[in-house]
Amino acid sequence: MVSKYRRQQQKCKQWHSENKEAVKSKSRSKYVANRESVKKRSADRMLTDKPLRRQNLQRVKSRIENDAVYKHRNRTKAAESGHRKLQNVEYREKHKATMGDKMKTAYHTQRSYCEIKKTESRQHYRQVCKLENYKSRHRSVMRKRRHGSESCLDQQPPRKTKSQTRADKTYWARRTRLIAAVKENHQLAMLQKKMASLSGVPLLDTKLLTKKAAQRLKRGKKC
Repeated sequence: MVSKYRRQQQKCKQWHSENKEAVKSKSRSKYVANRESVKKRSADRMLTDKPLRRQNLQRVKSRIENDAVYKHRNRTKAAESGHRKLQNVEYREKHKATMGDKMKTAYHTQRSYCEIKKTESRQHYRQVCKLENYKSRHRSVMRKRRHGSESCLDQQPPRKTKSQTRADKTYWARRTRLIAAVKENHQLAMLQKKMASLSGVPLLDTKLLTKKAAQRLKRGKKC
């Protein structure tokens, strides 16, 4: 036996199928009369309802794949909206930071993207290095960056004096020594961890034994 709710549902479905055009025209006129409030309500719901946003994204993607006219119109609207949003300074800074993080993540995780960016960088360098003042300008920029100056693009490189040359040599020699010491300490730490894991001796005891052995060797070299 068919329930009362089922009979009402069937009756409503039949009435809608018989009066389809009238229902459509009524809905259209109602939408036109309340267009702004409907748009605002839909936009608010799209911001808060994640499942609805995912469904809408899937519909848009499928329509873009199947409809070339809609694809062109959607791309134009997206470009206009992005240009309008970028006029806001706060949004522009936030967008810049987000895109930078995305590019860094893609560069370190996606091999194809990494190869594409490397190819583009090589092509750009081949084009730029043919310019007359590129090398001198590049040297000036790198020198100023190394010494902590920011406004260095429109300045000529200063002439090197003897004191500056001596300071540069001292800086690079000290930098080389520090890098070598860091590498040596890193290798020693890796060896100590490996010795502790293989021998079963605690890592602290292994470090103490290594330090004592280094001191003995140093003392023997002095003698």
